[in-house]
Amino acid sequence: MVIEIVAGYFGLLGIGYLYAGRTAAGLLRLFGFWVFLTLLVLVASGLSFLPTLLMTSDLADYESALGASLLPLICMLCLIPLILAIPIVSGLMLKRSMRQP
Repeated sequence: MVIEIVAGYFGLLGIGYLYAGRTAAGLLRLFGFWVFLTLLVLVASGLSFLPTLLMTSDLADYESALGASLLPLICMLCLIPLILAIPIVSGLMLKRSMRQP
């Protein structure tokens, strides 16, 4: 469980499952977490270009551009608890699955 939690914070979620011999679950978590992080970065970087697009349009007003520039920051701040909780939940799930026959 400890290996799963610590490795999860370094982007290697699923290592604890691989160590415990649950290869399919470990690989699924490992690649699934990488895909989740990649999509998160792509969406955040895409949202960061939104103010530039609004400022270059003819109907742009600077208040909406300022609000759009804060949108990626707000999204990332809301996702911090989720990113911190995922390795803990995965470690607890591994601990529970090891107790079951």
